[in-house]
Order: sequence, then structure tokens, then C-alpha cells
Amino acid sequence: MLYLGMKNLSQLIILPILVVCVCLACNSKQKTADSTDVENIPAALKDESSDVFISKRVSDSNLMTAIYRDIAGKDSSLSKFEDELAGFKKAKADTIQKFKAYYEKADEYYTSAVDATKQISDTLLRQKMLAIIKQSQSGYTDKTKRFQSLINAIEHQNTSIDDSYTLLQLVVSLPEIEKYEDGGIAQNKGIAVVEKKAGKVLRHTKQLANKYQEKLIKK
Repeated sequence: MLYLGMKNLSQLIILPILVVCVCLACNSKQKTADSTDVENIPAALKDESSDVFISKRVSDSNLMTAIYRDIAGKDSSLSKFEDELAGFKKAKADTIQKFKAYYEKADEYYTSAVDATKQISDTLLRQKMLAIIKQSQSGYTDKTKRFQSLINAIEHQNTSIDDSYTLLQLVVSLPEIEKYEDGGIAQNKGIAVVEKKAGKVLRHTKQLANKYQEKLIKK
């Protein structure tokens, strides 16, 4: 009997301890999951006071772009693409700038050459010089025509790249804002509580107003 009593007593002591341990383990797992979720939230959707409110310190004026850039910084394929895109944009700007400098210099030369002919008093000589300039300028135009066509093609493709890039930002960032919306709705259930409280306060306000109104009438 004493043995059975001690055994039952041990079970009564151990059982609550096991329950507490299980609860603590569950809470720990939940906190770890919550922490992981918070870490995965894009910086543009975080704030110092709360991890689910949009930050007022977003560096980008466009929130969609800000969310995309944060995700791209953590995604290897998007990160590589960003490097590729940046490389193309730089090469495009540098190459076109060099061509424009070359084109403007040649154009400046022909303009100055034509101006020089205005100082020639001999009409026949002046016309001869203008014919030489025109022939050379025509040859220059033919030489640069192909490059100008390529530049136009680059600009056209660049416009399409920008359009597709905007689409990419949308489809990458949209799932995150949808998660944000779901999280915000889950954490704002207190609104329903406040709405009920508003009804209660309204009824109480009316009751007191009617009560004191009746007192005023009875005077």
C-alpha cells in the first residue's frame, strides 16, 4: 500500500511537470516561427514600433520598388539579374555618350567649314568649296547611319526592358503585400472589440443624457 501510494504521488508530481515542459516547447517553437516570419518581412514593410506597419522611412518613393529591391537583395537569381541590368544600363549610357560626342564634333566641323566659305569673295571658288563639304558630309552621314539605326534599336529595346522590369517588380512584390494584408487583418481584430465598445459607450451616453434631461424638465 505504501508503495502504491508513493507511486501515485510520483505520477501526480511528474504529470504537471510534463505538461509545463510541453507548453514551453510549443511556445518556443511558436516564437521561433514568429521570429522567422518577422525576418522574412521586407524592410519597406517594417517600422521601429511594429514589424507589420509600413515604415515612413522608405528610401524609395515607390513602395513597390522598395519591396522588390529588398527581396532581390536576398534572392540569388534576382540579384544576378540586377547586376546584369545595371551593367547594361551603364554600357548603354557610356556607348551612346561617346557616339554623341563623336557625332557632335564632326557636325561642329562641317558647320565651321560652311561658315568659312562665307568669307570667300570668289563665287566659283566658294561654290566649289561648298560642293566638297557637302560630298564629305554626305559620306559621313552614310557612315553613321548604321550606328544611328543601332542606337534607335537600343532605345526601343530599353523601353521594353523598363516596361518588363516594372512588371517584374509587381509580380515579385505583390505576394509580400498580400501577406502583409493578411497579417494586418489578423492583428487588427481589436477593431471589432472597439466597435462593440463604441456601441456600449453610445448607449451609456444616451442613457445619461436622457436621465439628466428628465431632471432638467422636472425643475
